[in-house]
This record gives sequence, C-alpha cells and structure tokens, in this order.
Amino acid sequence: MGTGKTTLGRLLSRSLGFRFCDTDKIIQQKTGRSIPEIFATDGESAFRELEKQCVAEWLPEGGAVISTGGGIVTIPGIASALRARGVVVALFASPKVILERTGNGKNRPLLQTAGDPLEHIRTLLAAREQAYMNSGINVFTDCRSLNELAAIVERIYRRELRGRNRGKPNKHSTLPENSV
Repeated sequence: MGTGKTTLGRLLSRSLGFRFCDTDKIIQQKTGRSIPEIFATDGESAFRELEKQCVAEWLPEGGAVISTGGGIVTIPGIASALRARGVVVALFASPKVILERTGNGKNRPLLQTAGDPLEHIRTLLAAREQAYMNSGINVFTDCRSLNELAAIVERIYRRELRGRNRGKPNKHSTLPENSV
C-alpha cells in the first residue's frame, strides 16, 4: 500500500493503450461492499479469498494493466498465477514514505491500529518481504517521479515481451503480448 500501484497503473494503461483494472475496485463491484467493510465484517482471510477469486475469474485475459492489493501475493500460488497472466512488477517504498502517502489510512484496514502506524508498516513489510521479492520484478518508488516510474515499468514490460518473443523468456515472463 502507498507504493503508487493505482496511480502508476492508470498512467501505464494510457501509455500502453490497455485497460486499467484495480482488483480492490473489482471486488467492491462484485460484492457491493467496501474493502474496509469486508475486513470489518468478514476479516482478512475472507478478503484474501475474494482476491483469489478475482484473479481466477474476474480479471480480463489480456490488454490490461492490473493493480492489486498489497497483500495479494501473500496468498499461496497467487504470484505464480499473476506471472502466468503477464509481467508482475512489485513496487516498493520505505515505511516512512508509505506512511506519508497513505495519510491517516482511513480506507486502509491494515493500518487501523491503536499502536504506532510507522512501526505497524515496518512489521507488515517485514512479514511480506519474501513474498514481494519473489512475486515479480521489483522497483523502488521512493524519490522517483510518476513519469520516471512509468518509463521504468514500461521498459521492463517491453524487455520481458522481447525475451518471450525470442523464445528465451525471463523466469517471470510468461505473458500475452498485451498484459502487464
């Protein structure tokens, strides 16, 4: 959360001429409930099940830039499923920058904590670090403009596509020509 997935995803989708999809928005549309409401009434595990369903059933087959929730790759098998659909780029930011970007975190259920929010972010990132590192190609977003990040991710996408077309795909590049 707070790494720029949605903002960058929208910009990339325009640049590449693809649709933009946000898994949180899709889940809200399919369930008629907000993410904070799902967390409050059903819990995080129920939300993760909805994320699995979204990846398996609700995402387009191609021609899309997809922004996911930050915890989606902690679900066993999801990172592989996402890589099978296209290029996966994991955006990273420092805990301090994440806190600055998310503000008071009212719409961020995992930031609703009585303790120190910065420490909570550090703990969350530490718990998820291995899943993030193994999910795809990693890009650090601190101190980079949105346009710079878009150029970096677009280069990654094009490089992965070239690798696939040469028949020597990178370990994370099993993608249709129109998915990122």
